[in-house]
Amino acid sequence: MTRLLVITTVAIVVGLLVYQTDSTKIKDYNQISVEEFDYSRYERIIEMFKGYNRFVEPINNPEDAIEKADYLWRDEYGEIAEKHKPYMAFYNTEQDVWLIKGYTPPNHQKPDGTYVMGGNCYCLIKGNTGKVLAIWIEK
Repeated sequence: MTRLLVITTVAIVVGLLVYQTDSTKIKDYNQISVEEFDYSRYERIIEMFKGYNRFVEPINNPEDAIEKADYLWRDEYGEIAEKHKPYMAFYNTEQDVWLIKGYTPPNHQKPDGTYVMGGNCYCLIKGNTGKVLAIWIEK
């Protein structure tokens, strides 16, 4: 009985250590860890888009955020954002804002040997309202 109690206690402690997450990992949606992003780094950009009045449906998970950003980029810029796939989603809990951005590989070279030239694509969306706070592609 004592041995069973010790084994159970050890299993619980190990389980808690395994599930303890890094402070930057804030939510686990369908096995995808979503990292926190620093909202303050984007406040000036959001201010520049203050008059931008576009909405999508509220966002439920990272896949949803990526799907909506992809739609917005295609609508605003055509197929240009396609070169930055796969897209990545980040979330700021305090502001309830999603940051979706394209992926730029190291040295701008994709696995197929082609190069990504220029900047990256970004989209900031308020989670509960779907308000597009900013959308842009760097050149």
